[in-house]
Amino acid sequence: MKAIFSNRLTKSILYFALLALNLFPFTSSAQFQDDFADANWQNRWQGNVEKFIVNSANELQLMDTSATSPAQLFTSFPMRASTEWTFLVRLNFSPSTANFAKLYLASTTNDFGNTNGYFLKVGGISGSTDALEIYRQDGNASQLILSGTTGTVGGATVLARIKITRDATGNWTLASDYTGGNNFQTEANAQDNTYPVGSFFGLECIYTSTRSDKFFFDDFNINTSQDLTPPQLVNVSAISANEIILAFDEALSETEASNISNYSLTPFVPITNATLTLPNEVLLEVMPALTNFQTYTLQMQGIKDISGNVLLTTNFSFSYVDITPTANSYDIIINEIMADPAPALGLPETEYIELYNRSEQAFDLQNIVLASPTKNITLPSYLLLPDTYVLLYKKGTADFSRISNQIALDEFISLTNTGGELFLTTLDEEVIDAVKYSDEWYQDSQKSDGGWSLERINPSVPCDISGSNWSASENGNGGTPGKPNSVVDAIPDETFTGLVRIFPLDSLNIRLFFQEAIDKTSATMVSNYTINGLVVKSAIPETPYFNTVLLQLEMPASPSVLYSLTLSKEYADCQGNNIENGRSGTFALPDVVSFNDLVINEVLFNPSSGGVDFVEIYNRSQKILNAADLIIATRVGGNLSDAAPIVQDFLLFPDDYLVITTSPEDIVSRYEVTTPNAILRNDLPSLDDKAGTVVVYRPSDTAELIIDEFAYTSELHNALLDDENGVSLERINPNEPTQVASNWQSAAAVVGFATPTYLNSQFLEGTATSNSNFAVAVPTISPDGDGFQDFLTIDYQLEEAGFLANVSVFDAAGQLVKTLASSEVLALNGQLKWDGDLEDGTKAQMGIYILFVEYFSPNAKVQSFQTPIVVAKRLE
Repeated sequence: MKAIFSNRLTKSILYFALLALNLFPFTSSAQFQDDFADANWQNRWQGNVEKFIVNSANELQLMDTSATSPAQLFTSFPMRASTEWTFLVRLNFSPSTANFAKLYLASTTNDFGNTNGYFLKVGGISGSTDALEIYRQDGNASQLILSGTTGTVGGATVLARIKITRDATGNWTLASDYTGGNNFQTEANAQDNTYPVGSFFGLECIYTSTRSDKFFFDDFNINTSQDLTPPQLVNVSAISANEIILAFDEALSETEASNISNYSLTPFVPITNATLTLPNEVLLEVMPALTNFQTYTLQMQGIKDISGNVLLTTNFSFSYVDITPTANSYDIIINEIMADPAPALGLPETEYIELYNRSEQAFDLQNIVLASPTKNITLPSYLLLPDTYVLLYKKGTADFSRISNQIALDEFISLTNTGGELFLTTLDEEVIDAVKYSDEWYQDSQKSDGGWSLERINPSVPCDISGSNWSASENGNGGTPGKPNSVVDAIPDETFTGLVRIFPLDSLNIRLFFQEAIDKTSATMVSNYTINGLVVKSAIPETPYFNTVLLQLEMPASPSVLYSLTLSKEYADCQGNNIENGRSGTFALPDVVSFNDLVINEVLFNPSSGGVDFVEIYNRSQKILNAADLIIATRVGGNLSDAAPIVQDFLLFPDDYLVITTSPEDIVSRYEVTTPNAILRNDLPSLDDKAGTVVVYRPSDTAELIIDEFAYTSELHNALLDDENGVSLERINPNEPTQVASNWQSAAAVVGFATPTYLNSQFLEGTATSNSNFAVAVPTISPDGDGFQDFLTIDYQLEEAGFLANVSVFDAAGQLVKTLASSEVLALNGQLKWDGDLEDGTKAQMGIYILFVEYFSPNAKVQSFQTPIVVAKRLE
């Protein structure tokens, strides 16, 4: 790339210095430089100067209007035994056998067609296999002595800054930077000492007519000098527990380099052998082995280069780290996620992910892939030591310079604010860790709005893949990138929660569901599964979360048969904790759901502030049914609307409850839940806070089959309820019709105003028996919202249709205090209800009241029913 100079004076000084190098004899050292920053470049070069120009970017450019190949330039410069060349080459085309460049590093004559020396060839091999190559030329013949990395100059264009060195013994090194910068990477080494000196340096372009203006060169710099400097130790690397490589900046004398007495280690480890494996590299062998993660100090003395310069006593500290090539499951975990960095608090406003090495091994991250469902990123080389963290983010999006353990990636995973999936895998796509995060994991509605990271609470519990092991950061900066989490709790995982549920995908394939990741080895062993009447042929733990296992059976399961599955005590979670509870479960091939097999049993349509709705269904049949056959919708203007299919397979056994909600975490946090696994995360239709209709149906061959339908209204709540927010409507009797208003009541205060996944607080089964057409089963009412006798039920059974009724409540003094029905048309049978409220909206006081029913037959016959009622207070 072009050097930047402060003013024209600097350029002029450089020009005269370069001119002097070419006009005056060389002494102990020589240097040639040309960056084409002035108009006098033709004074320094000879040959086909008419075919070249210096363009506006101060580059030497081929500009051959005659298109007569080749074009050559040369300059006088003596190559000595030890020489270094650097220059920039840019070819604005893809090289071919007819279009390539040569740079003559050393030539005995200025006739490059017949000379002795060395040249670098840029391209000219074949298509995408083009590489940088160094040749020795003997007259008009040439011999390849060194080849760089295949394909590096085989693209559509070529850009390379190249550095070539040759020492006094003829050791050649080719290094390059294909960005045009100065971050040189060694490509190849070779040895050839046929021609120790040369007289000319030059370049040659071979081209067709369409490429006669597409060659560019710049920043030539050649240095030769007499070696008067002792060798310097550049790097020490323990490549194994018994081998140490020493890298020097120049070639060494083999006699001193191979003398083990010139080396010593502290802490003491005997050095058994020293070998000069390359001109500038020494291999030390030690016995016994180095200790993993131990820091050593290497002391050297008496080391000489090939010119006889002696290295004084030198100390160099290094650490031995045994890098494990492949990480196993949960060795490295995703430990922190900043998905929504705005508004920023004390951290840069950028997304990031933090990894944590929870193992006792060291890993090179270049063997790890960070992935999402749509993108894979192979991480760069980075040594992640045990019990350490590393921050990952996109380069250029933030300044994390104060954090040393960080990697700025050229590309990054897109982190969705509301949730997403992240995976760590090996290069062979073996899952190391997987996280399916959600904004509900913050466990804080304000922090989920942005600016706070999600932190893993306990890295010692990697098997728990649920959100319960995550929460919002408690650090005032909004997160803890690169260091232990603010919410960390390192209590070890010592229990296995066991089997959650079972579902038969078909007669030959059974899926097991676990709450946490399981041990893949024990899960694969078919001997760990026992099923009555069936034999397991294979067991496959399912990637990426390993909380499900697919069982394949030898023979198909039979319809209408209830099977019991038991897991062996050897079954374990991903931490190796053997199973204790949750070892068994039942399943059967599900039946077809029909009308009224399932009923809507409880609905929360007006949740507390920040809360979510739920719909509970109850299996009142004797069938085993699949919830995934169902769709939940609303009805608007007679038409089904806003339909939400249940997407998870879930067996509903007789008398089972299932709660459908968009946020199981919210329901569990607000209400007592006896069976958390009976809450499914699923979309729900939008439920109006005042009135609406919930429909449960399944598709059929001709049209939808309605399973149950409930037209709810807030007026169904207990009249004495002060606040309906967060209070569910419970079905009183699952065997009574859904649309009967008296079959619904507010959930009791004593259970927290809802009973998701278990028996309703207002459950009442059966009806009263009486010789009269009307009857009261329990004549005592205690309207205090505690779930015990909160309301009065009045059952009736009529002999014919068309009856009208007036239903009233009188106090002990005979005064009317509540009208329950006035000329109301009755069904053949049904139920009326009194919540204990009076006409003025207050609650009835303790005492004795009279229920009076006057009912009229279609032929105007008048009948009556009355019974005393006690309004009481439940004793504590």
